[in-house]
Amino acid sequence: MKAPTAREEQLRAEALRRCAQLTRASGSNFYLAFLPLPPERRDGIFCVYAYCRRLDDIVDEPEPGTDPRRELDRWRERVERILDGTLPPGEEPLADGLSWTHRRFGLAAEDLHAIIDGMEMDLEPRRYADDEELALYCRRVAGHVGCLCLPVFGCRDPRSRDHAMALGHAFQLTNILRDAGRDAAEGRVYLPQDELARFGVEESQLAGGAPSPRLRALLRHEGDKALALFQEAAALLPAGDRAALFSASIMAAIYRRILERMRATDFEIWSERPNVPRHVKLLLALGVLLRDRVLRL
Repeated sequence: MKAPTAREEQLRAEALRRCAQLTRASGSNFYLAFLPLPPERRDGIFCVYAYCRRLDDIVDEPEPGTDPRRELDRWRERVERILDGTLPPGEEPLADGLSWTHRRFGLAAEDLHAIIDGMEMDLEPRRYADDEELALYCRRVAGHVGCLCLPVFGCRDPRSRDHAMALGHAFQLTNILRDAGRDAAEGRVYLPQDELARFGVEESQLAGGAPSPRLRALLRHEGDKALALFQEAAALLPAGDRAALFSASIMAAIYRRILERMRATDFEIWSERPNVPRHVKLLLALGVLLRDRVLRL
């Protein structure tokens, strides 16, 4: 393999810096979970996060004068060139970071493209008829993100994909519950239409901020599904990849605590966005790291 030129090294360093900066500035729960990783793997995960964040921003916060669908198509083209090794360095810093990550760890084309497919589903306000349709969305925007991280984490057991899919689904459903009111106010209703009908809940109630007993019953029902997904993911965690997946386990602990907070308040999600204080996140992360260390003794 040809040694990189000084310019290529400079571009790579700038790309890694930009990806780390974007991850840190996002205030995401993911940043804390990634910090304990070895430096090279941490750089790679920051690049994966930056890729996913950029796609999300294209849809949710498009720059003035841009066409989100066209921007996503550009990223499809970039992904193809990253995969076949023809993307020239210096075209786009986040793409440079993703390209380096692919060369170093090997990213799956299926996962890279599925995430774009999921973002496209959010280009127009839409509804999900049932759990099956919603699960497809959750797999694309969250499950495949987890799968994309597996080679960067250093996972070797193919069963880790099942764990990542279940955990991503749990994360996304937790986010959907947490933001149900805000999303409905913006015309996005992710909760399945058949469940809304079964519980006798109108979409307008989600955005109204005055939850009825029926609406709370619906949210409790969906919360039970999310809890079951966290339990399923825990059962699917392969013992051989447990150490490699400690960052994912930190995220699982934080998101499960968010779900527990919502359940404890009977899903009072309108007055304040449910979250976990930073000191609690740190304690949860420490607990995961200590448990991992004990299990390896």
